[in-house]
Amino acid sequence: MTMTLPNGKQIRMTTKGWSKDAVYVKAAWLNGKRLSEPVIRYDDIKDGATLHFEMSRKPVKKAFKYFK
Repeated sequence: MTMTLPNGKQIRMTTKGWSKDAVYVKAAWLNGKRLSEPVIRYDDIKDGATLHFEMSRKPVKKAFKYFK
């Protein structure tokens, strides 16, 4: 999925392992860097970005390093 921001820049979102049963985030990457917390700041995406999610069928308590 690609979303266009008001400034014309685009955010591309992709997934691995998504299905109707796999709705939990196992890990996430922003511009190729794994996210350590479930937060995305506008400054990180304002010039365009790629956001990738790896999905799981079960909740993942340690999906982000911040919550380990």
